[in-house]
Amino acid sequence: VITNREVIALNQDVLGLQAQVVSREGKRIILAKQIEVAQGKIRAVALFNGESSATTMRINFKDVELGGSVRVRDLWEQKNAGNYTDYYEVTVPAHGTAMLRLVGETSFDKTKFEGEDAFLNNYNAVKVGNNARVSAKNGASGGYLIGWLGNSASNWAEFRNVYSSAGGEYELTVYYFTGQSRNLSISVNEQEYPMSGLTAPNSNTLVSKSVNVTLKQGYNIIRLGNATGYAPDIDKIELKAL
Repeated sequence: VITNREVIALNQDVLGLQAQVVSREGKRIILAKQIEVAQGKIRAVALFNGESSATTMRINFKDVELGGSVRVRDLWEQKNAGNYTDYYEVTVPAHGTAMLRLVGETSFDKTKFEGEDAFLNNYNAVKVGNNARVSAKNGASGGYLIGWLGNSASNWAEFRNVYSSAGGEYELTVYYFTGQSRNLSISVNEQEYPMSGLTAPNSNTLVSKSVNVTLKQGYNIIRLGNATGYAPDIDKIELKAL
């Protein structure tokens, strides 16, 4: 690593963003982040194979908001792998990681936000208490969820820098787990959109509920919480332009 300028450049990237999980399957994890230009057409992708044998892993370009012809560069080899559409596959050795730089012909707004990537206002790594925290969960899309959310006006989760290139009306869908009926307060740029009576067949069944919201052009803040009781456990939120 210390002799590879292209890999070091990811750590030193001007945007300073943390990579987020794109997909997780067993011990195989794909992570990605924007680099160089905010809301641009460039992504860094890491494909980690935690299995005991080599395996072929695929990055679907739509999962990193890229479209058209995508130029792929292998950062370990420091050479271009070619141009591809829809996806790119690479064989990753056991306990190894492929590192890629993708440049898309087009890009689009991010619409899926995993719970584990949210800012937790009352998070405390030393004294957990009843504050919101990230926990592993079978059946969650990224393998994790936000639990112990709410029961206080200050115990909220926030998705920051939710970018909309045009603004307008969106369908916001919350995916959650719960073993009992619970309420959820959603605010978008401080505009409230309450959800009440959120239920599920059981605490291990992922369910969803949607509400129409308004996003402004540019960056938005979406907050989830419940000041008067605990909210359901949050897997992710998704946005769909109307």
